[in-house]
Amino acid sequence: MMLKKLFLMIGCCIAFVILLVLIYSLYKEKRMYEQYLTMNVRQDIVDMKSAIINNDILFERILKNVKITNEMVEDGEQASQLYYNLTDITQIINKYNLMNLNFSEEANWLVKPAAIFTNDLG
Repeated sequence: MMLKKLFLMIGCCIAFVILLVLIYSLYKEKRMYEQYLTMNVRQDIVDMKSAIINNDILFERILKNVKITNEMVEDGEQASQLYYNLTDITQIINKYNLMNLNFSEEANWLVKPAAIFTNDLG
């Protein structure tokens, strides 16, 4: 009888320790995922800000010249650089729309992919 109680106590202690380890590992995994998402969001914000600033500079030059020229800018021709920047912005928007759809299936009526407005520049 005493041996049975001892085994029961040891079993409960082992189960409790396993439960604690499992809860801690799930917490750590959640925390790592949050850090991963935060890092990606920060990088995407930096990329989007850079694309917007570059497009603003290019649009100012275009408005000043009243036409899109083939002049070389820092990273290539105006038209192709505008195209690549707008494509980058669209891809970031679509990435977060898809993430929103995955996180919340109930709110999928809010999610629309960004319109492809860059085809006219091609």
